[in-house]
Amino acid sequence: MLPEILVLKTKLSAWSKENKLNSSPFWQSWRLPIQQQPPDIVTYGESMTRRLAKDSGCKPLIMKRKECIGPAHYRDNVLLGVKPGQWLWQREILLGNKRPWLYGFTMTLPASRCASLWDLHHIGRKPLGEKLFTTRQVYRQFFDVGEINQKHYLWQRVKRMHTDLPETLWTRCSLFSYQGKALLLYEVLLPDCPGIG
Repeated sequence: MLPEILVLKTKLSAWSKENKLNSSPFWQSWRLPIQQQPPDIVTYGESMTRRLAKDSGCKPLIMKRKECIGPAHYRDNVLLGVKPGQWLWQREILLGNKRPWLYGFTMTLPASRCASLWDLHHIGRKPLGEKLFTTRQVYRQFFDVGEINQKHYLWQRVKRMHTDLPETLWTRCSLFSYQGKALLLYEVLLPDCPGIG
């Protein structure tokens, strides 16, 4: 497990030098090569729900939510350390206030295969950060940022929930250990997100 001081670095130069996972071609394969310094909010290392509340002065709300258990992208199975083809619990949300600010996509094993994940799978309309940043035995093992474009499967998933999208979107990828089980989280920052426009 990586020390917290490494995974919460916010400077790309520090990540590339100190975080060996971030220099791995496979770990970077989820995104486009970084061509510019991302906005500060993209590299923020703590709860995005809290950051959005602070920057906007409004309470972030879950505006849309979808949950299912089904097959995932091959790359995501590998990042989670499970066999390709393994079905995963998947949660998609749009977080915002009047306008969507962030698309969140969470994946982990189904609770039927791991009882310790049951409470996570039943958080309903609560933001995920309320669990990840307040629950003991939760550690961030990996953190990376980059841009995705229209060719990326994640961009297409966002499009199904929010149609007004630019050609590229800043995105955060985090791998957590949640009570000993791997949890993969993508956070896609939308055009109306505070700190992006």
